[in-house]
Amino acid sequence: CHENATCVNTTSGHACVCRRGFQGDGQNCTDIDECSIQPTLPDVATMSDEISRHGCSDVCVNTLGSYHCACPEYFILNADGRTCEDTDECSSGHHNCHGSAQCTNTYGSFSCSCLDGYIGDGTNCTDIDECTSASHDCHEHAHCNNTAGGFTCACSEGFTGDGRSCTDIDECASDVTNLCDVNADCTNTDGGYICTCTDGYS
Repeated sequence: CHENATCVNTTSGHACVCRRGFQGDGQNCTDIDECSIQPTLPDVATMSDEISRHGCSDVCVNTLGSYHCACPEYFILNADGRTCEDTDECSSGHHNCHGSAQCTNTYGSFSCSCLDGYIGDGTNCTDIDECTSASHDCHEHAHCNNTAGGFTCACSEGFTGDGRSCTDIDECASDVTNLCDVNADCTNTDGGYICTCTDGYS
């Protein structure tokens, strides 16, 4: 008997029977490619691929004496061993999106897009310097400070506000900010002040 056959004792001697997954006369047994076998039912034209591939929903892989089901890239085989399920690469961490990018799962794949304040293709993202590219909204009397993925605004000396809105500080109106001599007049200016000695003083 062939190595892939079973010897069966009979009353007149013995018989060789090819094992499951093989075909032949027992003396010679060849592998059956289960994946290539098509149904022989009359309505074969209307049958789904699942039946024609022995229940594999996507990929049928022939092996010696058997077969198994497999899945395309980015899919995983379900517990039934036949159907495939989309893998969420974003939640599993199996993606190549940049650390400053958003990963979005899609059916059978994923996409990457840079976060606000960054530019690139999603796998490579570079910080946008809003301060040098003039894409900020800091006030004209404020300093722009670039940060990772954004920027901050701070009013210049002599002004007060949140950086996006700055108003002049009247230093002359406060004893704390008015450092003019007692014998000098304080004149407020845009972002500062000047001291002028009164008549009779220099």
